[in-house]
Amino acid sequence: NYSYLPVYVLGNEYAQYKLGNTYYNTYRPASYFSNLKWETTTAYNAGIDFGFFDNRISGSVDYYTRKTKDLLAYVPLAAGANFSDAGTTNVGNVKSNGVEFSINAVPVKTKDFTWNVGFNATYQKVQITNLSMVKGTSSIGSFVGPSVGGRGLQIMTEGYAPYMFYVNKQVYDSNGKPI
Repeated sequence: NYSYLPVYVLGNEYAQYKLGNTYYNTYRPASYFSNLKWETTTAYNAGIDFGFFDNRISGSVDYYTRKTKDLLAYVPLAAGANFSDAGTTNVGNVKSNGVEFSINAVPVKTKDFTWNVGFNATYQKVQITNLSMVKGTSSIGSFVGPSVGGRGLQIMTEGYAPYMFYVNKQVYDSNGKPI
């Protein structure tokens, strides 16, 4: 929670100091980024709402585009670049766009009864455009979410949607048997 402040944290059991026969815990500096800031988003939206026959048929079509930059992400750090091998910093950019469509109809409307029917659909594309602290470099990505056997199941990788599942692709030989 305090990645923007230079703070000290309690060291682990491998970083104790022995004085006589007693081991004492030590404090060490935590990684920090003094220029840490909030993520920023720029969004544009255009839409059309319509209604016909005294709004017995109505709906809308919306298009949006959004770019978020300076995402906060927990990423590996180069040795000697900070006080840890990983830290939370502003490192990523994400772009998304999509179309939303909805239509509503009132096929039956009497004094005592109204029947409303509605349908909506959405298409959205989200893509991570940067996850690197150094431009022009690439990596497998950053694991996020739950893990199984110490291995992350979801990953953030440039060029893909956020929180993709990290799975192996089965490879087969010429006879169709798994390799």
